[in-house]
Amino acid sequence: MKKFIVSILVLFVAISLFGCTPKGEYKLTVHDNFDLLVNNNFKKSYKPGEVIRIKLAFRSGVTVGLRVDDGEVEVTEIAKLQSEFEFVMPNHNCEVYTTLNGKIKSDCGEENHKWDEGRYVPETTSGGENGFMVYFCIDCGKQKSEPHVHEYVDGVCKCGEKVKLSIGNYRFVSDDENVSTIALEANGKFSFVFSPISSYLGFGNYTVENGYLYLKSSSKDTQIWVFKIEDKKLIYNSEKSTGGLYLSNITDGSEFIYGGIN
Repeated sequence: MKKFIVSILVLFVAISLFGCTPKGEYKLTVHDNFDLLVNNNFKKSYKPGEVIRIKLAFRSGVTVGLRVDDGEVEVTEIAKLQSEFEFVMPNHNCEVYTTLNGKIKSDCGEENHKWDEGRYVPETTSGGENGFMVYFCIDCGKQKSEPHVHEYVDGVCKCGEKVKLSIGNYRFVSDDENVSTIALEANGKFSFVFSPISSYLGFGNYTVENGYLYLKSSSKDTQIWVFKIEDKKLIYNSEKSTGGLYLSNITDGSEFIYGGIN
């Protein structure tokens, strides 16, 4: 019992001394050599997408470096001939350091930058619809950010974000205004109205696999309708489907647009 209490006390002291990084945030370590930074009250961690401003004690002769902890040193040293600059926190731990008259990398110029593959900053931290990408020039260290558009392959975007299926109603209107609707419920049930002139109603359970929605009917013949999931949209896939289309004008590639929850 005594050993257990001692272990708990040691763990408590360790947590108190070293602290824990809050969930969804990344560490920022600052090495201010020669006291070159002024009035910089840095936090120990930041959320991806937060803007970090660094103020310098001198307008020239100061070299500021930024290392990104994801297995590579993307930016070794950034020369700044101004009293302050800023950068966007990526989704990795970062280290900022300063030196006097260190190695200086000049700006490549807008047309000559060699941008890396970038790091995704999700919409929950950026406030945008799909988030944005943060890029570093591998030659001069300049940073830029751009709005991100998810492009899913097998349900996963290159940024690592998985496609999201919205619960509610989806609607397809053909050229002759024949309307087909799909309703997805939170309990995994669906209903499928193919056409106003068809008496057949599809219903059953749905599943999501590798970026595709599978509607499996509860009828004895177990019909299946398959759709590729995109942002607020379902795209019919005739090759993967086995179910009938019952007087509708649905064809391969028909897009069902999300309309919310009734």
